[in-house]
Amino acid sequence: MFQAIFRICLLRGSPADVNASIITITTFAVLLIALAWMGGGGIGTTRGLELSTEELNAVQRVITAIPLLQHTFATLMFFTVLNIRQFVGRFAQTLTTYLGVQVVFQAGVVGVSVLSTLFPSGLILLFGALQLTLQIWFFAVMGHVYRHAFSIKMYQGVLAAIVIIFLSYFLAGITAGLLFPDSMLALVKLGQTELTPIESN
Repeated sequence: MFQAIFRICLLRGSPADVNASIITITTFAVLLIALAWMGGGGIGTTRGLELSTEELNAVQRVITAIPLLQHTFATLMFFTVLNIRQFVGRFAQTLTTYLGVQVVFQAGVVGVSVLSTLFPSGLILLFGALQLTLQIWFFAVMGHVYRHAFSIKMYQGVLAAIVIIFLSYFLAGITAGLLFPDSMLALVKLGQTELTPIESN
């Protein structure tokens, strides 16, 4: 199941090589949900924060919901493009590939996040560089996927990946704010607290 995905992550092969079965799609979707919780609501951004149970639940809820909403909007976007380009028959394989690539890279992000908590803070620049490298490589891989799915050139695929990712995140943030206004407010307050400098006596 992952062999074709790993080849695509190395910019080899194409979505046409992926087995687009219901079982595969469901498996990747479940793994993404688990990684969304681990990366945001579980062992990620809320780790080590002094929050009440109510505040913690609110922040976990919205941080977990945003990536899931983002994947939903991204799926709708590339389905629309496939429909416009009259390649709807490629949707199942494109969706499977999208989910599989997301699983691989999200697992990498969570892994780096966990490692960064286990080693001295002096390595923070190294882990930051790893996160940046993963992000850049992710755009390249998604560009490769969209290049094959939409039958366009590589640079056009990368541009499509950038637009789809950022626009879907923007829409996910707005939707999360509408669905979970209290949770979004708690997240904003948390961000303001983290950015507030400590005053010296």
